[in-house]
Order: sequence, then structure tokens, then C-alpha cells
Amino acid sequence: MLQGPTEGPPVSSSASVPPPPPEPTRAKEIKVVPTTREARAIANVAVRSRAKSELRQIKDRKELRARPAIIKEIVTYGDLASLAEQPNGALSQRIELSGGEPIRVIDNLDGSLRAARPSESDRVFTLATITGRATDNGIAVFTCYTASGSQLSVPVEVLLDAQLVGIAKLETAAGENRVLTAEQTTVLNAYLETRYTGKNDAVENMDVDVLRQAGEASGLVTTDSLRQFLTQHTVEHQAKEGETLTPAQETANQIRQELLTRLEAGTIASAADIAYLIKVYGPTQIGEAVQELRTRAQNLARDANIASGEVREATQKQINELVEQIQALENSQSGLLSPGDQQLEQLFVGMENGDIPTEVGQRISGALKSGNLGQAVEAIIEEKVNQLPKEDPRKKAWEEKVKNITRKTLFAGGGIGALILYLALMGGKKE
Repeated sequence: MLQGPTEGPPVSSSASVPPPPPEPTRAKEIKVVPTTREARAIANVAVRSRAKSELRQIKDRKELRARPAIIKEIVTYGDLASLAEQPNGALSQRIELSGGEPIRVIDNLDGSLRAARPSESDRVFTLATITGRATDNGIAVFTCYTASGSQLSVPVEVLLDAQLVGIAKLETAAGENRVLTAEQTTVLNAYLETRYTGKNDAVENMDVDVLRQAGEASGLVTTDSLRQFLTQHTVEHQAKEGETLTPAQETANQIRQELLTRLEAGTIASAADIAYLIKVYGPTQIGEAVQELRTRAQNLARDANIASGEVREATQKQINELVEQIQALENSQSGLLSPGDQQLEQLFVGMENGDIPTEVGQRISGALKSGNLGQAVEAIIEEKVNQLPKEDPRKKAWEEKVKNITRKTLFAGGGIGALILYLALMGGKKE
């Protein structure tokens, strides 16, 4: 039997009724559109970084003869990309372009050139040699010749695109035997389509997840990795009931939101994005780093008190170096971590242009994704030092400087101290 509500004592009309709970705030959904800049970066880095990885695994280039054709084309692209960074002038030895996939460019009938599709044949030039590099109306160009002897000034980017065409052709035909991932090949073909047509539809209509996966496979840092870094290291300050946020908390929230907004603008993080993240959150790590170094210096000071002769002298030298590093850390916010300083950005530019092997880029990206800034800094410094020639005095200087410092101490507090030490040593001139 159904009953109505039970009667009870009358309720005063003046009694306060708690307001209904507020509707949960929903994050504004932002549609991220892949850009040709990002696709170009992935296409370049996927191939050039792979070329560096391949060359690092062999002792002599003669070993490349036994490698698959696609690997040879990838290494050729890496060589051409490095050649493009050389100063203007005639080459000491001309570069022969025969022997692999043909490098073909097409005349657009307006005086410009672009990479030719494999299916195109009219107005197409097959390049045979490169003899020099120059600048034409502000554009970097290679001086090239066809087999018939015709000279062409080919924009560097067009020639690199033409080499990518051959790589894409081999990769697409390889199926399961491809060298690049399916996502990398998809992005590569979409990028080339924008170059053929002059329109961005092929890239802009691409699945963002495909772009992100291709970037990660190439060793690029994604904005997703940096967002995950933020979730590991930061929280949005919330005021307790009846209280307000402090100015410091409001500033921290503002900086955090500015960084998140910056990262929402794309899928692939730039060197500037990584540098900005370090500059914003590096200072929060300095206290830990200074404490690590001071503890190390105090322990060494005790050792020095009971030592004598050369041992005491060597120990004192280590103490002096630690004190120097502590002072550099304490001054870093007006130097390395200051808004106008470009050193950090320049350090990570190599990731954007494929100047480091794929596996190193993936190590850096993975460290940032897991929220470990120190590991990311360690990976980039190790790679930069590794790239220095054996005879470069800066390489020896770095090895000497850090040999008596434990890795835990060196890369404590996000590795800011290690960055300062490295950049100071690398600022020295080659002898």
C-alpha cells in the first residue's frame, strides 16, 4: 500500500536551505589540427635520426653495401641534410646522386621547382650531381647538374623532399618489411602530398593520434609528454572554504595554465616549449640540487681534514668545484633560467632537426613523460658530448670535470647544475 509523506513539525520559512552543488566544470574541448610544420618535422626527423642510428651501429661505411636499399636511401638523406647545413661555396668533391632511387624535380612553369611524384614525367629533371651550395634571393640552394649537363639551382628543401619521395616509395611498397612505422610512413606521404599540391588538406585531415605516434617513434618530444610532466610535478592550487589563494599560489596557477595553453596549440613540442618548461619548473628543483652539492662538499671537507699531501690537494680541488657549481645554481635564475636566455632552446634544437639518433630522442621524451627532468637532461648532455670529436678539448674538459662527481649528485634537482656546468664548458673555443 502506498503512503503519502509523513507529517512532521512545521518547517520555518526562514531556515537556510543549502544551495544545490555546482555543476562540475568541464574542460573545454580543443580540436588540435595537425600542421604541415609538424608533419615536415616528423618526416625529416624520422629519416635523419634513423640515419644517425644506422651509422652509429657500423664501423665502416662499406658495411652499408650489404644493407637493404631503404637503409641506403635513409643514410643518403642524412648525408644530404648535413650537407645542407654547410656554408656556401663550391664543394671540395662533387656529390654523385646516382646508384639509388632517382632524385627528381619538376618545373612548375613559374620558374620554381618542387619534388616530382613518381608518376610524373613531363618537365621532370633527374639530378646527377651536386657541386656546391649558394643562396639565391635569400633561399639556400644546391648547385646541381643533370646527366645531360644542364645546371639547376635547386632549393635545399626541394632536393631533400625529392629524396624523401624515393624513401616513401620504397617504404610504401615494403609492407610488413618497412623500416619506418606505419604511422611514420602515413605522415611522410601526407607531408609529400602537401608539397606536390601546395595544399595542406592531406595533413590537416590526418588523425592527430597518428601524428603523435609517428612523432614518438621518431624520437620527438610531444606536447602530450610535456603535459604528463606537468601532472607529475604540479597541482592546481585550490582555496579552502573561507580562504583565498596566496599571491604565490595564484602566480603558480597562472604559470601552469599558460604552459598548458601553450601546449594545446599543437602535437609536437618545439625546442622552445622544452626550454620554457625547464625555465618555469627548474627553479623549484634548485634547492634540492644545492643541498645535494653542499652535503657532498661537507663530506669531502671531513676527508680533507684527515688527509695530507696530494690527496688533500685533490680533495680540496673537488670542494672548490662543488662550491663553484653551488654558486652557479644560486645565480641561474638571472642567467640560464632567465626569460631572455637562449642557451636551453639551442641545446634542444637538435631534436627538432634530427641531429640525434632516434633512440636518444625517445629516451629524452620518455624521461619527460615520466616526469624525470634529470634523466632527460642527462640524455641530451651525454649525446652532445658523444658527438664531439675525440681531439676536442671540451670533451676532455667535461670528462675531467665530472669524473669525481657521482651521477646522483650531478643530475640532482632536475639536472640544472649539470646543464650550467656543461654549457659553461661548451662555451670554450675549440683549439
